[in-house]
Amino acid sequence: RTTANAFGLSVTPNPVSESAFVSLMMEQPSKVVVTLQDITGKTVMVLANGQLPQGLNELTLDASTLKSGIYILSVEDSRNNKSYQKVIVR
Repeated sequence: RTTANAFGLSVTPNPVSESAFVSLMMEQPSKVVVTLQDITGKTVMVLANGQLPQGLNELTLDASTLKSGIYILSVEDSRNNKSYQKVIVR
């Protein structure tokens, strides 16, 4: 299942200048990979790679070293559910 919001995914604030909170809701515990990719598809940051518990999970996105531009936050779980969120870095 690929949707824009399979995990209740949100990034606050967006646009991001220094850092942001990434929130995702897990229906059940699952192994999750959360990555930030540039517009060429290159992974520039891994925010999570492991088991997350059921419920609301909050991660920190440190954008202080990123160049200004548009990035894609990608979330994929062990059941191949995928979700994407556009992130703008200023």
